[in-house]
Amino acid sequence: MTVKSVEAEWYYLDNGFSCRSGMKSQHRPIIEQAREQLDGVNGYVIDLGCGNAALLAKICEERPGLVPWGCDVCSEALAHARMLLPEFAGNFLLSDMFDPQLWTSGRHYALTILMAGRLKDAHVMAAEALLSNVARQSSRVLLYLSREWRDESLEKLAHSFNLRLHDVVDGLCGIVVPKSLELWASHAPQFRK
Repeated sequence: MTVKSVEAEWYYLDNGFSCRSGMKSQHRPIIEQAREQLDGVNGYVIDLGCGNAALLAKICEERPGLVPWGCDVCSEALAHARMLLPEFAGNFLLSDMFDPQLWTSGRHYALTILMAGRLKDAHVMAAEALLSNVARQSSRVLLYLSREWRDESLEKLAHSFNLRLHDVVDGLCGIVVPKSLELWASHAPQFRK
């Protein structure tokens, strides 16, 4: 997969950035860490709250064994995701990441990408149900913090959900330790609301 070059402002605006360079610098460590985790791996990669899939596109670029998936609540951003990655247009779902129906496909993801602040923003039962579904259907989970959450500690936020991280990069992103994720796989009923 080759990522199309996009000059339009929506490329960064859809993802909450005021400029292209800001998005590039914020995405860089996440892309590098995800690509390292996926080295030699084939499978599905999902970004929960994918915006226009710019991050996913860079992670999966020139990796034919990776298949991008994403969900978002913004239909306009998803339309742009479908333009950015037309061969995967059907993989971008208009859905809230906390909607239990998102997890009914039984699809297993090689990597799930999640902005950790979303867990704290959500009702505790919704966050727990999401983590339970992610744990059951993901081999790896990459948590990151967006710039509006920079005053928080990623590790402290992860710890509040009994998750431990390794390979934390600049306090911005880290990989959930598989053993701590296993606890969530049996924690909550699969489609608890």
